[in-house]
Amino acid sequence: MYATWHPDYVTKPWRVYIMYIGVLWISTLFVIFANQLMPYTQNAGMLFVRVGRIVTIIVIMAMPPADASHYFVWVSFREDNWTGWQGGVAFLLGVLNGALTVGTLDAITHIAE
Repeated sequence: MYATWHPDYVTKPWRVYIMYIGVLWISTLFVIFANQLMPYTQNAGMLFVRVGRIVTIIVIMAMPPADASHYFVWVSFREDNWTGWQGGVAFLLGVLNGALTVGTLDAITHIAE
C-alpha cells in the first residue's frame, strides 16, 4: 500500500522476507493457541466475501455506462498486450494466478481429510 502512494519507494527483498516470516509466525501462533476461534474467523471471512460481492455489484451498477468498441474488447488485447505473449496465453497466465490461489488451499484441505 505504501509503495502505491509513494512511487519513489523501493521494495527491498529482505523487507519482503521479514514480512513473510511475520505473517507465517502470526498464522502459526493463531492456529496453535487460538484454534477454538477458527470457526468465528471463517464466518467473519464469509461475511466479508458476501458484503464485498454486494458492494461490487452496487458499484458496477452505479458506474456510468462507458461502452468500449468491439475492436478494443476483442482484437486490441491480442495485438497489444505489452507482454510479448499471444493474447490467449497472456489471458490464461492471468487466470492461472487466481486458480492457484483457490486451488492450492482446496487441494491441501482434501489431502488432509
